[in-house]
Amino acid sequence: MNAPKVVITATQAQWACLLSKVNHAADPSAAIPILAGVKFHEHNGYLHATCTDLTITLSAVSDITVPPGLAFAVNQQKLMGLFKLYASDTTLKMTLEFDKDRLLLQSGKSRSTLGLLPPQDFPEIARPDTDFPFSCEVLPLWWTTALRYTEPFMAQKDSRLYLNGLRFQAAASTQTLLLTAADGRRLAQFKDNALPSPFTQDWDTILPRTALTEVSRLLLQKDTAPLTLRLSASQLKVTHSGVVLYANLIESKYPDVSKIIPPIPAPSVATVSTLDLQSSLKHFAVLHDAKATAAVFDFKDGILSLRAHCTTISSAPNTDASDELEVDYRGPDQTCAYNVGFLQDALKTIQADTIELHNFDASKPLRIVDPADPRITQLIMPLRVST
Repeated sequence: MNAPKVVITATQAQWACLLSKVNHAADPSAAIPILAGVKFHEHNGYLHATCTDLTITLSAVSDITVPPGLAFAVNQQKLMGLFKLYASDTTLKMTLEFDKDRLLLQSGKSRSTLGLLPPQDFPEIARPDTDFPFSCEVLPLWWTTALRYTEPFMAQKDSRLYLNGLRFQAAASTQTLLLTAADGRRLAQFKDNALPSPFTQDWDTILPRTALTEVSRLLLQKDTAPLTLRLSASQLKVTHSGVVLYANLIESKYPDVSKIIPPIPAPSVATVSTLDLQSSLKHFAVLHDAKATAAVFDFKDGILSLRAHCTTISSAPNTDASDELEVDYRGPDQTCAYNVGFLQDALKTIQADTIELHNFDASKPLRIVDPADPRITQLIMPLRVST
């Protein structure tokens, strides 16, 4: 039970830091006002903030001390807008008048008023009694690396729900995590067993894209504190540096993709400069829409000939592009085509000077290999184009 009037004094930096950790989970355009709000409550003497859009929930703790049992809610976008008006070292006096359902924010002669929202109406997608049988720790660098390789390959708003997320597989016997992303035309996997601490259970689930994006946003570039991932049958819980994220898992069955991954070594392998291939693809994308253009690979006598082939009838007439690259190629003469945009997405994730392209075959996926990182598997399905 809140007192009729409560005063909280803190700096703009303290308020902005707390709210910035959770405000991405709020929905400013929600028809239900409470979903556009932020709920504040006391726990162990400190102020916590929580936002949710019913798919993910973000909660964070601050160093602002408040009275026991305090709980209130307010529109987060308007409150954050007010905080941005002040310098970071400005001391702000927040007066909560619960008998009048309003919040007063003061600094010097500046004064603003916001209406309060009923905190009891705030939805909780994370129940306190939820059991999370699976738990593991990963380092921030591991997380950002894994997402860099896999996230571009995830579908967006596909009717096949499992393609809109990242498959998460854990094998306790080998202490290995396997992440898989696909959109039906390409696939990426990240497999690693270099984890900071062991886990004890096997697990197989699908993590939603929104949760992955929010976790990546919370990580600082030089952050070294591990993330703790916990999983139940229906929820993901991520804890990191005082911030807790809850998200509903994608309830679907991911297909077995192991059968489409070509073995190494492949019948045909080309080693090519990453920068040279990127330059050729960029050349094609200048003249045509990258997502609607095929890069036709023609291997003959150790030379890779590339040409752009637009797959739409809207292409401007008399517009063409081609290139030749020196490659180290082993295999029969081949002509295959792949989506320019998909190739560009894959090459952006690779930091090595050279890459290996495996399995040139008009009926099988191309495998892109980063020689500097064996944890990665990336596949792109070929296109059929007229010669």
